[in-house]
Amino acid sequence: MKIAIFTDTYFPQVNGVANSLKRLTDHLERRQIQYQIFAPEVEDAPVYPNINQFFSIPVFLYPECRTALANPKKIKAKVQEFNPDIIHIATPYMMGLYGLFCAKRLHIPVVSSYHTHFDQYLEYYKASWLLPVLHKYLKWFHESTLRTFAPSNETKSKLTELGFHSLSIWGRGIDCTQFRPVATTHAVRQKYKIQEEFILLYVGRFAPEKDLSTL
Repeated sequence: MKIAIFTDTYFPQVNGVANSLKRLTDHLERRQIQYQIFAPEVEDAPVYPNINQFFSIPVFLYPECRTALANPKKIKAKVQEFNPDIIHIATPYMMGLYGLFCAKRLHIPVVSSYHTHFDQYLEYYKASWLLPVLHKYLKWFHESTLRTFAPSNETKSKLTELGFHSLSIWGRGIDCTQFRPVATTHAVRQKYKIQEEFILLYVGRFAPEKDLSTL
């Protein structure tokens, strides 16, 4: 099997989508399944033999990510050369639209994955008035694919309420060699002189939608 993956973010960028796709492609390599990534160009990013990058600009509300501005025919030619059995679209931005374009023109089966509650982002940026338009666009986008994969039952239920169809769960795992509940916190407590019973650690971007004030 050969898989073409369209995404607006990929390793070494640090976010949930990029991390999920990196774990996916690591798995594909272990299984010796051929794949090609189609993603925006990122400055100072390492060059991979199986990634196709295109000129890009920062994404509105999320400048850490990029959106590609490329000739669709050029992307189509690269996809045609690779000749994948299926196209997987990970993001609904420009690369996702390019993926849909290629899938329809080349008659290749296409699926998508839903990673981010974009409507919650709008609330934090005081742009909730865009919600009806956003929901309409996301519903059109994902229903243009054969199946949409949600990361959890909670997300699947929310998408069902919004009228999404053909939903399945693409669960996430935890690397138990790196994250272990039984690991001791004694050294950390001693180093930082922590006396409290519980320790909370936040790892992520400093952005309004992360709601760090609540934490």
